[in-house]
Parts: sequence; structure tokens; C-alpha cells
Amino acid sequence: MDGSSLVLLDGALLIARLVVGLMFATSGWMKLTRADRRQAMLQSLREGGIPAAEPMARVVPAFELAAGAFLVLGLATGLAALALLTISAVALVTVTAKDVLGEGPWVLRISSLLYAPETLLVALTALLIAAGPGALSFDAALARS
Repeated sequence: MDGSSLVLLDGALLIARLVVGLMFATSGWMKLTRADRRQAMLQSLREGGIPAAEPMARVVPAFELAAGAFLVLGLATGLAALALLTISAVALVTVTAKDVLGEGPWVLRISSLLYAPETLLVALTALLIAAGPGALSFDAALARS
């Protein structure tokens, strides 16, 4: 890969880390600090059939906040992305699946799946796991030292 391609790749990985990381960190923060968001999270977990919904309504946002912050920094990127991929995949299977498995033509159901934010989050976190954090990260700085 030539130098300009690496710069583009590192820039794209930085953007992916910032967007996904900030989205999760702010979402986690809001669920931890606002009763209405915490209640909505608890209701989603219950409707999704997640066991131990009460404690999970506190644990999952804490992971969202911490792993999101780690992604922003590009620190322990693979581990942080794996945690967020897991959260996104569970949400996709338990909550979003209702729209996909519902009534209607298959193209509408596939469109609902592809349009769901969780689908994009699964794809982006998988990309970060596979490609790594890029040169503009604490992970890369630590590897150089």
C-alpha cells in the first residue's frame, strides 16, 4: 500500500473510531445519568427477553461509556470494539429482529435490517477489530515505543 493510501486508511479508521466511540460513550453516559434513558433501556431489555434486565440496565451502559471512550482514544481498540460489537449484535437480534421478522415483503424486511443503526455498528466494530485502530491511536503510539 502506498503512502497516500495509508493516510486515507488511517483517516478513515480515525473517523470510524470517533463516530462509533462518541456515539456509544454519550449513549452510555445518558443512560447512566438520566432516569428516563435508564428506564427506556430497562424496558428494551425486558421486551428483548434479556435475562437479569435490572442489573444489565446498569452494566451495559457502563460498558458503552468505557468502551466508547477507549475507541475514541484508540486504546485497547480490539477489545473495546469486541465489547461494542457484542452489545450491538445482541440489540440487533433481540430488538431489531422484530422488524426484520415481521410481516411484509422480504425486500422490506431486508431493508429494515440494513437500515438499522445496530447493523452499521456491527459492521464498523468488526472493521475496527479486523483492521486495527490505525496510526492515529494510542495503540499505535504504544506499539512504536
